[in-house]
Amino acid sequence: TRIGAAETGICAAVGKAQIRVHRRPRVTILCTGSELVSVDERPAGHAIRNSAGPTITAALAQWGFPGARFVTLGDERRTIAAALRRALRNHDVILVTGGISVGRYDFVPEAIRAVGGEIRFHGVAMKPGKPSLYAAFGTNQHIFGLPGNPLSALTALHEYALPALRRLSGQPPERCRPSLFLPLAEEVESKPGRWRYQLARLEATARGLAVTPVGSHSSADLPSAGGADGVIRMAPDQRRLPEGEAVEFRPWRPWP
Repeated sequence: TRIGAAETGICAAVGKAQIRVHRRPRVTILCTGSELVSVDERPAGHAIRNSAGPTITAALAQWGFPGARFVTLGDERRTIAAALRRALRNHDVILVTGGISVGRYDFVPEAIRAVGGEIRFHGVAMKPGKPSLYAAFGTNQHIFGLPGNPLSALTALHEYALPALRRLSGQPPERCRPSLFLPLAEEVESKPGRWRYQLARLEATARGLAVTPVGSHSSADLPSAGGADGVIRMAPDQRRLPEGEAVEFRPWRPWP
């Protein structure tokens, strides 16, 4: 049970000044990419500002996991492995952005193996977020590889890392990946073959809540994500969902 206002009052009423609770998991974020510069720097050449770090940090905080910090690393296997070793000394969960695809400079899987991590899955039939990775280190530490593009990283964070953090915090399995089944305010189409996570926003209608698809141009389209409240989850064999169809909506913001 999560301790909220009512639970706190119950504890006070029965004289429980102290209670035993699950410890909140300790989380850190490693952002890989030699092209990344800090937010207050002016990018030159092929450089880009590191938006993934602040995005993931804010998402964790809004879901009850504040205090995570991020560091930016270059695309070198030894550098990434050294950062993983340092992070494993003091953290339960490590989130790594970038470096998990099949490019020339994608060294994160090699670095994870170099520090003794066991990769349990790498690559998922989903869009966005296909390169997503999970590795275990021993029995109590976890590494999640998130794609470098911010929208893909947010999708993988909500689909894999946040449910794991909730479970590690003591929440029951049925509450670790919240979802609602709501009618579509307008039809949506999808290419078959992969699980599709379509940005969507909640709309209040005369009949109650409904969800409206929000278009996005790429897996780096953060402005579109800013106008969304979550995603519609579409199965690989679904090509079209008509207006009024009940769909699975997964929130990216806590709802009232």
